[in-house]
Amino acid sequence: MDHLGRKRGAERVQHREHVNDFLRDGFAHRANGNSPGTLTLNGNVTLTTGTLSFALASPTSDQIVISGTGLTLTGNNTGAVLVSLLDLDSTAALGSYTLISVVGSGITPSNWGLSAFTLNTPSQWAGSFLSMGGNGFDLIVTVIPEPGTYAAFAGVAALALAMIHRSRRRLSVQ
Repeated sequence: MDHLGRKRGAERVQHREHVNDFLRDGFAHRANGNSPGTLTLNGNVTLTTGTLSFALASPTSDQIVISGTGLTLTGNNTGAVLVSLLDLDSTAALGSYTLISVVGSGITPSNWGLSAFTLNTPSQWAGSFLSMGGNGFDLIVTVIPEPGTYAAFAGVAALALAMIHRSRRRLSVQ
């Protein structure tokens, strides 16, 4: 635990009373360390409101793993769970990251889907989006730059081409 009583790094939670250590005032707390960590929950999960912050550092991210048999996953279909992304050490690469991984059998969803989550990203990742993973229960974020970044790249490329064209014209005149 850190000085604020929050658990650090990869933690494994097996009993309900320990889950309460992670949840305060409707928010999930995890102290950032030097690298992304994993929080493993064994049993049913209800996410209806609050903020989940995930640190990304290439090639991985913070992750919540929900495991068990006969799991019930409950959401609320109103986007009240805010998924906030943080670039841990300015190394997060563009691409896809699994934020919530559901592993188990006999899974029963109740309002568990994209409509339960709202994405909050740094401005440089404004084009990013959430999706549900291969088993239909995993939450995945695809990090892409904002559209203005593509325009900036195109502008730099056009400027470079103009400079090359101009220098070739000068050489052919001489």
